[in-house]
Amino acid sequence: MLESFDIWMLILMGFISMLYASVGHGGASGFIAVMAIWSMPTNTMRVIALALNVMVSIVSFGHYYVNKHFKWQQFYPFALASIPAAILGSTITLDPTLFKKLLGIVLLVPTIRLLGAVKLKSLQLAPVTGIIEEVQEDGSESFRIKAASAAIGGMIGFLSGLLGIGGGILLSPVILFFGWASVKETAAITALFTFANSIVGLLTQMHRWKDFAFFPEETVLLFGVVLIGGWLGSWWGSGPAQEIWIKRALALVLGIASWKLITV
Repeated sequence: MLESFDIWMLILMGFISMLYASVGHGGASGFIAVMAIWSMPTNTMRVIALALNVMVSIVSFGHYYVNKHFKWQQFYPFALASIPAAILGSTITLDPTLFKKLLGIVLLVPTIRLLGAVKLKSLQLAPVTGIIEEVQEDGSESFRIKAASAAIGGMIGFLSGLLGIGGGILLSPVILFFGWASVKETAAITALFTFANSIVGLLTQMHRWKDFAFFPEETVLLFGVVLIGGWLGSWWGSGPAQEIWIKRALALVLGIASWKLITV
């Protein structure tokens, strides 16, 4: 029978999965924060978080795709360089303390932005919106746009591999800041982006499964709870949810995760 702290961990993991999936994220950063509270080894946290990320992000993407929020032309420029960059980042091992604090600091950026503490208007750059609608007639301009998008994807991919996350928490604030897509379209983009980066990161770290810290039956239960949370969250986010509540929910969980990682 699970001890009380294990039960609370499962509850937190399911709740985080629900919140993150509602905005197209996999939840790795939140999962890592919870596992850090229970003092799990860093290598174990990265592998488990990536495995859960793969599952939650593809479920989330499925809901957003079915509800017609996904557009291929919005996605592929960011994905061009993210996969090789994620491979490179995942080969680097950080000091455990530095790893947690770096991730915590990174999480502060989207938290502040989503809370609206920094009132920045969307730049609404006409050339950049060409990424989405492909309305630019000038071929060189279109190439420049895609190159910039690939650069952004590459940087986020590298950080994703380095930190053991899918990168959705880093990509979505960028898209929303520039006004490149609506909140729900952004969620669809980041869900598939997160899935791709998480698959790459997981495959390059499979040798770390020897550090897996759960008993087999608890592992199945953990994945089951997270799967249910991800399904419910992405159903709500892709369907009846109002965008303002999606942003507030995400800001809440990112803030908690950031605080825990920096102070634990």
